[in-house]
Amino acid sequence: MEVQTTRFGALDLDDHRVVDFVGGIPGFPQFTRALLIEVEDNPDYYWLQSIDEGDLAFLTVVPWSFFADYELVLNDDDQSAIALDDAGDAFICCLVSVDRDNQQFTANLRAPIVVNVSANRARQVILPDERLPLQAQLA
Repeated sequence: MEVQTTRFGALDLDDHRVVDFVGGIPGFPQFTRALLIEVEDNPDYYWLQSIDEGDLAFLTVVPWSFFADYELVLNDDDQSAIALDDAGDAFICCLVSVDRDNQQFTANLRAPIVVNVSANRARQVILPDERLPLQAQLA
């Protein structure tokens, strides 16, 4: 399959690398299929590139690289939606926002992306813990 993207140009990819988003990303209902692309020379960051909309890509970060004590507990509905039976199959990343005026990067720790790497299914989950910030500054 070949996909045209704004950021990466033409991507030739195997269907087995495509992740299906259950329910899409909040605010982007058309975002239902994506590809995780490692940021070259920085294994803490990934691009979440939409397969359905080539202009749509989100920068994400593995939270434990910056927040060693980060914890999340998925409810049964979220686990069931992505067929996650084994925690070892979970890949977690958080969406990154860029404040260009202040040159700061923040991560949304309250609404991480959870990917079941075995089933290629994902969901952005909203965690009930209000102590988790929507914009945690990345150092």
